[in-house]
Amino acid sequence: MKLHVTRWKRYEHDRLYANLPDGTAVGWADVRTGDMIVLRAEYRNDVLPC
Repeated sequence: MKLHVTRWKRYEHDRLYANLPDGTAVGWADVRTGDMIVLRAEYRNDVLPC
């Protein structure tokens, strides 16, 4: 699955958001802490690193 990744930096946050081509959010990663959040379980393997 090809995801579109966008970096977002505001309010002392630095995150990478992963979205489907239609704009549906599937997950995000906190650049500072390394935490990764999966919003759509069916795309878990596409969001998380191998």
